[in-house]
Amino acid sequence: MNLRKRIPALAAACLLLLSTGVLAAASGELLQPPDAPVRLLIVDETHSIQSSLQIAQFARAINASGLFELDAMAQMPAGQDIAFAPYHFVLVLPERIDQVWIVTTDFPSNLRAEIKCAYEVLEGLAETIYQNEQALDPRLVAGAGDGIFPAIIPGVMAVNGWLMPAQHLSAGLTNQEE
Repeated sequence: MNLRKRIPALAAACLLLLSTGVLAAASGELLQPPDAPVRLLIVDETHSIQSSLQIAQFARAINASGLFELDAMAQMPAGQDIAFAPYHFVLVLPERIDQVWIVTTDFPSNLRAEIKCAYEVLEGLAETIYQNEQALDPRLVAGAGDGIFPAIIPGVMAVNGWLMPAQHLSAGLTNQEE
């Protein structure tokens, strides 16, 4: 992708970060980026060129944010065999459903401020990439409260050790308790 096409996406990501900070400050909760990278696994079950190009664009935007440590797989992992688990978030692009699922073991409203900030950046980037007029593979971005699959998958992933337990993500936990 050439620089002219990347500038609007990067500008949108910067605007998203700025607006998230302004809205959070206005609501009394200051969202700060995490000190360490947030661990993210992308599971891309799609098998089309358009989808591959779209996920590459999405991965570049995620890496450009500087907030995430990114791993990827071509299919949902089987059993407990993921070498680098657990992850804060798993982003799933299902093959036959036109959605992007952002999977975490807790609701976004319950996440610690720095993890919530990363979630909101991830959600904003997904919406920018998958819900715009030029999207090669348009998809709806869905989270824990947006349907049955994004609600069931976290339990399966947590039991298998792929996702960090909710107590490591939730707002009530201090650094000493981790």
